Amino acid sequence: MATQNSINNNSGTLTVASGLTVTSGGVTVTAGGLTVTAGATSIGVTGNNSFTVASGTSQISIGNDAVAHTVLIGTTTGGATTSINAGTGGYNLYVGSGSASQTVTSSGYVTFPLTPAFMYYLGSSDNSVTGNGATYTFGTTGNALTKVFDQGSNCTTAGVFTAPVTGKYELGVFLRINSLTAAMTSGVLTIVTTGVSYALSTDSGGIRTGGNIESQAFSSIVPMTAADTCTITLVISSGASNAAGVSGGQGLSYFYGTLVC
Repeated sequence: MATQNSINNNSGTLTVASGLTVTSGGVTVTAGGLTVTAGATSIGVTGNNSFTVASGTSQISIGNDAVAHTVLIGTTTGGATTSINAGTGGYNLYVGSGSASQTVTSSGYVTFPLTPAFMYYLGSSDNSVTGNGATYTFGTTGNALTKVFDQGSNCTTAGVFTAPVTGKYELGVFLRINSLTAAMTSGVLTIVTTGVSYALSTDSGGIRTGGNIESQAFSSIVPMTAADTCTITLVISSGASNAAGVSGGQGLSYFYGTLVC
């Protein structure tokens, strides 16, 4: 072995210009670092042998410079299991953000804290808002909505959801409608997006209960482009007046949605 090199000089850094092959024994770096500036670096593990990188509380970085990379983990034609933090602490996955985009608990439960998701409900009833053709817009025509949750803050108390990213969204609404009459035979509940409106038609007066109440629920998975909006409208027609209302209360009348993919 040459006597003048960084290992023998205790400089703490091993620099390899083309390649490093260790056929037996091992390589231990107790301080400093290992840098390969050119050539390929391969770590081959066969049989039941393991490859361990233990860093204590420090950071392990793979492909973290400004160059585009393809990072392959567990690429194989056979069966393989890739374990990330198999201990009891769970882990957070950060993708293009300073916040965790995915969290997995030690029990295997997965959450997506950056995925848009919301639910708002009507806290106080909106009375006499439709029945003879008037258009009722949930959260806008009458009382403001109350937030249950809004991951990403993409919906308003006026019932306007704005898509933060292009994708497919599940959007839905549930309304408890009161003060119906037999004459109010036409009802249309609509999910109104920038691109397309999705409508549910019912015979409101015909399906009302003995208390002149009916509930309408409607949902759909819809494509939205970033900055597209969504609102909910209700039109009941053919009545003698716009006497029908929407009942307030959490669990009675609400608007919800989430990014699906």
